[in-house]
Amino acid sequence: AWTGPNGFSATDRSVVVSNAATLSTAGVYLLQVSVNGCESPADTVAIAFSGLDLDLGSDLALCENEVTLDAGPDFVRYLWEDGNTDTRTREATTSGRYSVQATDVFGCIFFDSIEVDLYGVLQMELGEDQFFCAEEIVSTTLGPIPDYATYQWSTGADSAAILAITPGRYELTVSDAFDCTATDFVSVIQLDPSVVDLGTDVLLCDLSSRLLAVDEGYASYEWSTGIVGTSSIRIAEEGTYWVVATDTFGCTATDTTYISLVPETQIVVEELLELDLGDSLLRDVRVFPTDFNYEVTWSPGEGLSCTDCLTPVARPVYSQEYQVKVVSEYDCRDSTTIFLRVNPRRSVFIPDAFSPNSDGVNDEFEI
Repeated sequence: AWTGPNGFSATDRSVVVSNAATLSTAGVYLLQVSVNGCESPADTVAIAFSGLDLDLGSDLALCENEVTLDAGPDFVRYLWEDGNTDTRTREATTSGRYSVQATDVFGCIFFDSIEVDLYGVLQMELGEDQFFCAEEIVSTTLGPIPDYATYQWSTGADSAAILAITPGRYELTVSDAFDCTATDFVSVIQLDPSVVDLGTDVLLCDLSSRLLAVDEGYASYEWSTGIVGTSSIRIAEEGTYWVVATDTFGCTATDTTYISLVPETQIVVEELLELDLGDSLLRDVRVFPTDFNYEVTWSPGEGLSCTDCLTPVARPVYSQEYQVKVVSEYDCRDSTTIFLRVNPRRSVFIPDAFSPNSDGVNDEFEI
């Protein structure tokens, strides 16, 4: 006699437990055999419920180049349609039907399949950013080279190409016949003005080694002298000089300066002067050209009313050599020395008569 879960009973020698993979029929079944009133020892058999399910998911239609199929971690053996038994996963790289057979710890075998359509990752490029020099008018056509089913620009346009006339970022989303999409953007950039500066026009008194230079960092340089490829040149003649500098975007900057010579600075003064002890002398120093501004320095300063003027009053107590230096606003220079000889002896007038008659004239005698 058989007995089992949920009131199961049977008296046949062998029984069939239908729909075993359900919770209602899983359990322990007992068999008791009786022969001529004698009963044998009872024996049991257990029927377990696996509770597993193999599911590869719904059929797939993807805008991808590949997809990973996963049979799940609850089985001990896997067999894919390509014969692979090493792993629970399978890389699907082409469109088609994929299937797997999986076995659990009880030896139960499960099967599932899936249809995979791979349309591929949609590719679209708008190209490199576009640059315009400061003086250029912004105008460029933007658009991808291949044809697509639909176009949607960040400007609101839905055409394959647009005309960009202002700087900014332009973004495009396209789709193909499978409704796969791709997005890219390109920037239209107007550069700031390029500037080189040779300085103001210059008046010089010496051109033996004059350096003209502009900022480094440009791709190329061209000078009015014919020199190229350098950001600085040395000149030895007066005249007009210009430079054209070109950056990596092809934008140019230029500047011009005029270099001219000024007349040589010259001090004109008597180099030997004499005065008696106790006298003073106003010394007028002349400097040519007369229409420039000068910085004046006298040394030493003893006996001089000023050391930074062209007309000092000198009253030394002994003979002295003075040096005067002048520097013009254009850095032109000259210097000279002046020897001032002081006569230590001098005549003193002493009157020999006076008239003390209180008339206010020669009433007192003084030395």
